[in-house]
Amino acid sequence: MVTRSDGIWSERRWERLAPLSGIVAVVLFVVGFLVFELVGDPPGSDETAEGYLSYFREDDGSIWGGAWILLVGMFFFLWFLGSLRAAFSRAEGGVGRLTSIAYTGGIGAALLLTGAVATQISGAIAADENENLSPQTAETLWWAGDGFFVAAGFFLAALYAASALITLRTRVLPLWLGIVSATLALASLVPFITWAVVIFATPIWIIIVAIWLYIRPDAPAATPAS
Repeated sequence: MVTRSDGIWSERRWERLAPLSGIVAVVLFVVGFLVFELVGDPPGSDETAEGYLSYFREDDGSIWGGAWILLVGMFFFLWFLGSLRAAFSRAEGGVGRLTSIAYTGGIGAALLLTGAVATQISGAIAADENENLSPQTAETLWWAGDGFFVAAGFFLAALYAASALITLRTRVLPLWLGIVSATLALASLVPFITWAVVIFATPIWIIIVAIWLYIRPDAPAATPAS
């Protein structure tokens, strides 16, 4: 028989574990990327249009496998954003303007990165079901993903900027991490380095924040105004 206290304890336990979904997301992102790069044979930037079409037709297995893993990772990333929003909301208090901006930035980035993966799935589907798919169309589908990828960096800038401001005001995250977040916000707005922020900095940031929220489950609450 489950008592009321058991239920409360169970709920608190799952609430504390929830931020670790960010680490699960990063692991799945890495695995999915490796499936794309190592199991398949993705074309280079100097590939011909025929090469892109050949990739979609011959490497559909790695495309579907890598995409599925990445999309499952995106599910856990959304779960992580929910935990981040809860921590920020408790710390900020009030109407939670910065919390809303951070959460919206994370959601926007997730949608655009999902779109980048979706273009690869579309290419595999089109190459399999449309015998008349032109090499030029295949090339377009391949490069369309890069547009979604770059755009995601601008939404990450909103996530980082709002996270930095909340941290500097409330110390919900370590002060040094707030400064790093502010730096990443600026870097995300520079087109030539946005890709590095998305690929390298963001996974590390997610892991650090996830661990911090796990070991410090009771975020500082906002002080009511006098």
